[in-house]
This record gives sequence, structure tokens and C-alpha cells, in this order.
Amino acid sequence: MFSNLKSFFKSAGLFARICAVAAVLAFAYIAGDGLVVLISQWMRFDEYWRFLIVPISLYLLWLKKDELKIVAVKPALLPGALITLIGCLGYIAWKITFVDFCLELGLFFLVAGCCILVLGLQLTRHVLLPLLYLLFMTSLVERVMGFISIYLQHISAIFSTGVLNASGWTIIRQGRFLRLPSMVLEIAAACSGTKQLTALMAFAVPLAFLRHRLFWTKTVLVFMALPIAVFFNIVRIILIVMWNYNTPQQYVHGPHDILLIPVIYPFALLILYLCSIFLNKFEKIKTARTALPHLVSGSGETRRSFLFAPLLIALLLLAGSLASVFLLSPRPVYLTHSLSDFPLVMNGWTGKSSPEKTISFYLGKPDAELNRTYSDPAGNEVKLYIAYFADQNTGKRIFSEQGAVLEGKSGMANLRPDSGGDLTIKQIT
Repeated sequence: MFSNLKSFFKSAGLFARICAVAAVLAFAYIAGDGLVVLISQWMRFDEYWRFLIVPISLYLLWLKKDELKIVAVKPALLPGALITLIGCLGYIAWKITFVDFCLELGLFFLVAGCCILVLGLQLTRHVLLPLLYLLFMTSLVERVMGFISIYLQHISAIFSTGVLNASGWTIIRQGRFLRLPSMVLEIAAACSGTKQLTALMAFAVPLAFLRHRLFWTKTVLVFMALPIAVFFNIVRIILIVMWNYNTPQQYVHGPHDILLIPVIYPFALLILYLCSIFLNKFEKIKTARTALPHLVSGSGETRRSFLFAPLLIALLLLAGSLASVFLLSPRPVYLTHSLSDFPLVMNGWTGKSSPEKTISFYLGKPDAELNRTYSDPAGNEVKLYIAYFADQNTGKRIFSEQGAVLEGKSGMANLRPDSGGDLTIKQIT
């Protein structure tokens, strides 16, 4: 593989090299754009482990370097282009809808599609494990685990109640609710242990393929993550119940909510590793690795023609995605009339400009502001503040906590300007 790629860049013409560099830059831009968002989601105590997925995947890929040196590069144009197109559509859908799941699947299909398109199906089969392992970077595995979440909730509730009652603690279970003398504790979906199970499986997979050769031992080790995760989740629930048994504590999940973070997770990893040592005892027959057939790549001229087409297709798809995102991205919508045209007189109320005051917004300074105080003949006053943003990204908050006072206890009120028509506003009561 490496000799094929090196031969292409040495002997390719200027246009082919430009296309190759442009395709790599477009891919890097899209991947980097998505990774920035994913990394921001991983900056939580229960998601830190996802930072290890890419390094582990690269390590699994590096272990196959000897195999990859002798595998011929045979681009698969049609399947590679279709899978790359799916990835590009996922990226475009994310840019329009801001649904992160579209981004996650889009990036995975983009990597897989470009690999098949440029390197071929045969070589992709050799890197299938590192490639599929990247799925742990996404929420797909956790979403699949969500289908068994309700069962894990009930299992955790049943076994934790049984252990506590057998130990002399009086607990009444109603479904997934545990009735304590001081409170009712719910085993919610977030407490089902699916996050710990996903993280444990993320480390069980490389451990299985690095330490074991037999298929059944690999499979058993990966699936051992399920009972181990359930066991330690039951332990966590028992500790939480004991902490809150007589008096509801300020921090429900242990002292300073310590049981919210995966403090028990290292013990689960240790048990998983001990299971791996135990399974090794069953691998009595040491099978030698099957030598790979020496696959000779084609001549230089053939290789150039093979690689130029997939690189050009990749460039067109990636560039088309970036152009679509640019054309379909929301554009700022500016006011057709100034906020100063807002009526000064309404139902006997007369307005005047108020001193400018600073209100904190997440999106920065508004594009237009109006700050007035309206008063009636009896001396009553109503303060009116309007802030207009020409654009806003979906899912981003406008108000900061400092501006939350504007909400207050409010209701809708109808005003009738002297110029006619109705005006509905939110009135603080």
C-alpha cells in the first residue's frame, strides 16, 4: 500500500497532485469542523474516556502496518463514492439542523467511504477493526444500549433491594422506585449503567483483540462487560441508598456527589482484565499467524490511473458538501424598519428613551436595541426593552444568567397603539 501511494505522488502530474492535496485539505476541514464539536461534548467527567478512542484506533492500525505494506491498493469507485456521499449528506444535514447524531454518523461514513474509495475493499477489510472501533467516538453504541436501559434499571433496582433487605435495611421497591424511610429514590435511565457499560465495552474490544486469538474468547471477554457493568452499578446504587437512608442529604449521590463520577470504574477495568487472564488459560493451542499472500500492485502507470479517479471523485464530493453548506447556511435577517419607529404613544401611555443599560447576552451585543420607559397620566411606569439579533445558531441560548431577571413572573398583555392594530407583549407581573 505505502509503495503504491509513494509511487503515485512521485510520478503523478501537477493536476493530479493538486487534486490530491485539495481532497486531503477538504477532508481535513470537514473532519476538523466536526471533531471540534465532538470534543466540546467530551469535556464532561463521564465522557473523558472518549478522548482515548482515536489513539487506540490508531494503535490498532499501527499493529497492522506489516500487513498493509503488502496489500495492493485497488480503489472501489462505486461503493466508496456511495458511502462517502452518505457521509457528506450527514455533514450537510448537521450544518442545517444542528442534530449532532447526523454529524457523528456523517464523520464515520466519510472516513469509511474515503477509505474504500481510495484504498479499496480489500485493504479496508484489513483495517476494519480500527475503523469500526471509531463508532465508540459517537453516541451510536450508547443509543443501542438505550434499548436495554429499562431492563438494566429494573435489574439494578431488584438486586440492590434484595441485597439491602438481606443486610437489614428496610427498602420497599415499586418497579424502579425504591422507597426509603427518608425519601423515594428513582433508578432513572441515567442511573441504569449504560454509560459505564459503553465505556467498559470500549476498552474490552481492544483488550480482546490484543490479548486473545480465539474468536470465542474474544467474544466472551467483550460480553463480560455487561455483567461487570451491571454489578458495579448495583454497588453504586446500594451506596447511594445507604447514604440517604435516614435523612435526605444535600448531595444525594454521596459526599459532594462523588458517586456521580465513575469512581468505581477502575475496579470494573481491573475485573475485566482478570477475566482476560482467566480466559487465556483456555487458549492452550497456540496457532501461528497465517502468512498473508504477497499481493503485487500494478505497474506505475496503472496505479496512477487507478488513484487519480478516486481522488478526483473524493474531491468533487467533499467540495460539493462544503459548497452546499455555504449555500444552505442561514443568512442574517436584518430589520426592515428601525426599532426607533416603535410607537411612542399607546393607549394614553407616552414613551421616552431610558438611559442605556448593559444586559449580558451569550451571543454578544444585539444588532439593534430599544430601551424606553412608558408612563400614563397617573404616573405609572412600564419599562420596555427590545433586543434584536440578525442571526442565531440553533440550540444556542441568548440570555445569560444575568439577563434571566427579564423573565420574572410574566404574562402576555395586549396593547393597542394609536396608529391602529394590536401588539402582544410579555408583561412582568
